[in-house]
Amino acid sequence: MAAVFRKAFRDSRRGTIWLAVGLGLYMVFILSFFPTIIDESEKFDELLESYPKEMLSLFYGGDVEDLSLSDPATFLQTYFSTYGMLLLGA
Repeated sequence: MAAVFRKAFRDSRRGTIWLAVGLGLYMVFILSFFPTIIDESEKFDELLESYPKEMLSLFYGGDVEDLSLSDPATFLQTYFSTYGMLLLGA
């Protein structure tokens, strides 16, 4: 079974590497918009507070009490938790 796994991994290695490179470049592209998000963070925080907590926990997947888009890590986590699965599915 290990030989079959190694063969499947070798066969899909090039595609996996290009997928990782593409996702990395996409993350850099999304982070280029982060300064705009910081400038308007109060509006985005108000928007997030207007959503039901259940919906935020569904998309964010964590504690939504301190959810703010002013931190780059939280911004990326929120973005990829909502659109990441669609992107990987495509």
